[in-house]
Amino acid sequence: MTERRELVPDCLEALARDRPDEQGIAFVDGPEWSWSEVHRRVRDHAQALQALGVGRDEPVLSWLPNGPLAVLNLLALAELGAIY
Repeated sequence: MTERRELVPDCLEALARDRPDEQGIAFVDGPEWSWSEVHRRVRDHAQALQALGVGRDEPVLSWLPNGPLAVLNLLALAELGAIY
């Protein structure tokens, strides 16, 4: 029997499709984003990283304080298949 693995970008896309208006991520003293908003922001951030030359299997060092941008950055890197 083959085990099916769900990748983070696939799960995020499914949540944005199936539960677009549900609260997806909330930060203490920060923004609250629905799943569709998280998905949109991650795609936008991934496109910006891609424009800088980040791509699949590309090693990336990310030095960000904990918070919304750090979360978006990690999800965008996963979307691109980069190594972080």
